[in-house]
Parts: sequence; C-alpha cells; structure tokens
Amino acid sequence: MPEASGSEERQLLAMSARLAGNAATAALSRQLRAANLNSAATMGGQVVDRFYAGQASGEATLMREKVKTTAGKDVDTYASAEPFIKAYVAEKIKGGTKAEGHVHVYDAAEFKKKTLEYLMGGLNDATGKTYTKEEAEAFEPRVRAYQDAGEIYIHEDRADMGTAVHESMHLYSNDTFPGTLGFNVNEGTTEYFTRMITDEHKIARGGYPSQFASVTKLVGASSKETLAEGYFNGKLKGLEDAVEGKAKGAWASWKDHMRKGKYSDADALL
Repeated sequence: MPEASGSEERQLLAMSARLAGNAATAALSRQLRAANLNSAATMGGQVVDRFYAGQASGEATLMREKVKTTAGKDVDTYASAEPFIKAYVAEKIKGGTKAEGHVHVYDAAEFKKKTLEYLMGGLNDATGKTYTKEEAEAFEPRVRAYQDAGEIYIHEDRADMGTAVHESMHLYSNDTFPGTLGFNVNEGTTEYFTRMITDEHKIARGGYPSQFASVTKLVGASSKETLAEGYFNGKLKGLEDAVEGKAKGAWASWKDHMRKGKYSDADALL
C-alpha cells in the first residue's frame, strides 16, 4: 500500500479542523511538516496509523491478522496479561481507561459513511476551504483508521489487528508524554510497547520504523522501565537524567532532533 505524499499528510492533518484549534495539535502539525513524515496523521489531536501496510515486526512470514469486532476487548486482555506492560496498565483498565467500547470496526459502507461525516465541515488544507462532498469522497479511500475524541474507528479490510493494538496503546498513555516529547517520540514509544504485544501474539506489525529504532536506542541508554514510567505515568525525570548524563544539554538536544525527525543526530547523543 503506498505511503502518503506530503500533500496527503497536510490533508489528513486538516481532517481534525473541528478539534485541532489547540496549541498541542498545532505543535504536532508543525512537527509533522518539519519531519516530512509519511506514516501518520494528526486527527482530533491524536495520532492515527492509517496507511501502513502492516508488515511483520518479527518473522517476515507472519500474515496480517484481520481486525476483529472484539479488537478493543482483545487488546485490553493482551495488555493486562503481557508480563511487562500489565504492571503499568492493568489498574488503568480496571478503572475504566481501556480500549473495550472505544474501538469500532466497520465494514466498507459504514466506515465510508462515518468518515465522510467526520470530514464534512472540516477544513481541506489543500484548498483552504471546507471539504466539499466530492473532495471528501475522493479522500476517504486513503483512510484506514482514525481517532476522534478518544474513539477509534477502523476499516475492517484496510486495517489489521496490529493497527488496533497500536491505536489502543495510545489510550493507556499519559498525556504528559506526547505533550512534552512530541510526535516522533510518542509514536516510536507507542510502537515499542505495541510490538511487545504483537510479537508475543504473532500479530504482523512494523509501523513507524525510524521512530521505533530511535526509541529502542533510548531504551539502551536508560531502560524499558524508565521509558514505561514516562509513557504510562508521565514521569519523565528518569529519561531526562539518563540522556543528560551523556553530556550537558543532551536532553534538550535529543528532544529537538527527535521533533525534527533527525534520528541519526538524536541517536548519536546516546
């Protein structure tokens, strides 16, 4: 499945116009443009995985698993049982912060209806005007999933179970993490924990490869426990101390490089 072009990324960013009038989303939009990312879009202040073809993160022979209508409940079950992740999410899930009831899988007709409703009234960045019906209908085939106000909407054929796991993982995270570290670190970290689940359950996954690689490098300089404390609980001091321990000012530089998509420069600091 082809990646999105820069123009398509701008259009996808504009799909969140009704919810995007906040500083955090504007900042993420700027980061996307600066990094020239092609694998995600910001919609309603949330990052959405919609174009990635779902290749395996482990064995190349893994097949894509069709997304199920029980995907939300399944992800909660997987996360609550995964030996490492459960320590950070089990209580959240018990308390109601969960994917069950918030992951909606639709057939082609219903997904198109929902997506067109979402697009209509939103700003088309390509034209600077509100989406027309014709523009929305032309754009909808490019969307495999989107998130709106904490609800995840998935096309049953375009997306897969790996998409559901990744998007659900965002629901368990602490808002401090993306707000402080930005799009690339947030997506790479989400992918890092997503793969703990998808690898265990032999679910094909391989999104955000550059971000994932740099976050894996960060784990090597700190620990997965330190990363988890930041991602799930909003406690970033451990990560800051680990990076700053490499050199004075390294934390600020690392964050800046990651925001700009300069992954090699960020990695070199670690």
